[in-house]
Amino acid sequence: MKLQLNKRIFEKIIVHSTGFIDEHSVSGIFENILIEAVNADQIGITATDSNAHTGIISIIDVESMSNAQSFLVNAKKLDSIIRSLDCDVLDMELDEKGKLKVTGGKSKFDIPVSSISEYVERPEISGEHFELNVGKLLFLIKKTYFTISSEIAKQNMRGGFLSYENGKIVMVGTDSFQLGYAEIEEDKDLSKLFKQGILIAKEDLSRLRKILEAEDPNNNIKVTIQENSISINIINQIDKITTTVWLRLLGTDYVSYKSIFRDSVYKITGSKKDLQKVLKRATITTSKDSPVLKFDISANTILIESSDDYSYKFSEPLNVSYSGKDIVIGISSKYLNEMLSMIDTEYFVIDVESENSIIMIYNQNPENIELDRKYFYILMPMDVN
Repeated sequence: MKLQLNKRIFEKIIVHSTGFIDEHSVSGIFENILIEAVNADQIGITATDSNAHTGIISIIDVESMSNAQSFLVNAKKLDSIIRSLDCDVLDMELDEKGKLKVTGGKSKFDIPVSSISEYVERPEISGEHFELNVGKLLFLIKKTYFTISSEIAKQNMRGGFLSYENGKIVMVGTDSFQLGYAEIEEDKDLSKLFKQGILIAKEDLSRLRKILEAEDPNNNIKVTIQENSISINIINQIDKITTTVWLRLLGTDYVSYKSIFRDSVYKITGSKKDLQKVLKRATITTSKDSPVLKFDISANTILIESSDDYSYKFSEPLNVSYSGKDIVIGISSKYLNEMLSMIDTEYFVIDVESENSIIMIYNQNPENIELDRKYFYILMPMDVN
């Protein structure tokens, strides 16, 4: 088999593929990617786990190809080799001895390949699909990803919960201490596709996010939901790449989160930048095991206090707009910092009710945000005694 192809495009595909290889497979065969001829002018590059539950195939054009064959090659080694080459065009040739010769500029590499006999077949993707804007799907993932639990024990929280509700696609993430909520408007009725909602593993959302971030946010993608999987089809018209990602779903057994929502009670508004500066100073004197800040809230002021296990203390007042009752609340500095970093506007809004009720955080000036998108965060109060 002889191939000639664009180095930049091939490198982009290999980078995406390495995120899907299975480095823990018993045989080691799934540390490889599958390279195969699709037709006379295109090749497909596939990476998957040992059960083909999660994977990716990218189809790209080649400059030329002869004697079409299929083979497996170590993904990370090939990635390192392709990155090192100083050229625009790659030449690849599979010889009779089972060696892949890769040439770029003056550099030449001989790479061993493996037989495809032990490789699994890709799952069939069928059923009704809907189109979704790349930027909108990225919005849902980015705004909620950091709130998703990474703890194995919290099985029904280890993913982003995607659902359709009253003309909106919603994604929710939580770890029981914090919750992220994001929604986008959707004209098409998708209730039959989503049914009770789907749960996508956090690590799979990370893989998908990296691929989407390399695409034009205005591009449309096709989403297909099957009984145990979701697939996303992306066509890059500029680079002439067709990518299909399939992800196994964790199920529909998600935590009940709607019951904790409430209407605004007392509203605090202030400068996001000013609060972030105070938090940076306050976290110098917080305990590593319990980085809790004391928020002493009164008329137009929050007195932020912290202390650690070695008698270091900190306090600083922050000017805000607030006219509710006096409240003292314990807040996790880590969670609050992460949430503030996701706020898109100059001002933050915090809704509070009492010392023991949830804290809601969202952005001010919603007219500056695209009208078809909405998000907010919820924090559980912490003990400051």
